[in-house]
Amino acid sequence: MVNVPKTRRTFCKKCKKHQPHKVTQYKKGKDSLYVQGKRRYDRKQSGYGGQSKPIFRKKAKTTKKIVLRLECVEPNCRSKRMLAIKRCKHFELGGDKKRKVRLTYVPGIVKIEVKYSLQHILYINFISVVLFIVGLISAKATVWCQNHPTEICH
Repeated sequence: MVNVPKTRRTFCKKCKKHQPHKVTQYKKGKDSLYVQGKRRYDRKQSGYGGQSKPIFRKKAKTTKKIVLRLECVEPNCRSKRMLAIKRCKHFELGGDKKRKVRLTYVPGIVKIEVKYSLQHILYINFISVVLFIVGLISAKATVWCQNHPTEICH
């Protein structure tokens, strides 16, 4: 999974120096109905005779190359450029950074310091189950997550 921040300090060709840039993901525009190739294809398809041109079915790639659109935040500049990065299955723009988990053990109470998100809650439950199996948590214990106690019964 690739996580890219929403702003990036990089070189601007118009300003000729490093400037902060706003980062967005490039998306292909809607295909025009009036370009020559589409008009020719529609003309050939019309009428009787079925499918006139072959339909491509041998797709090889499972991912697309991610292209970032960088826009200079300088009010007088606003120049835009594209930056292609590698292929990836999951791309996220400005998502949460990974945080380290700090675990404190007191008999009956386990203190886990993380920020709330679904992944972290699943991680906390996994840690509590592992600690129960190891024997550090008794049959009933309290897990503290960001100053919110959570009762765990096994």
